[in-house]
Amino acid sequence: MALDRRNKELLMREVIKEVDKAVLQGNAPFGALLVDHTGTIVYRAHNTTTSTMDPTAHAEVKKKKKACADLQ
Repeated sequence: MALDRRNKELLMREVIKEVDKAVLQGNAPFGALLVDHTGTIVYRAHNTTTSTMDPTAHAEVKKKKKACADLQ
């Protein structure tokens, strides 16, 4: 998938789904995606800092941890 305007908007909708998950769990409204060069979503995450009482459970950190664990 080329990252044209339409595809970027689709990806933003996917991020919003992650934001919604965070909010429903009582967390800050943040979500993150890791997308490969074709525009395919490889990893997704949302903040869980409040619900897990883990100050490192930010969406962008969780996404990177998942990717690193899979690469080992």
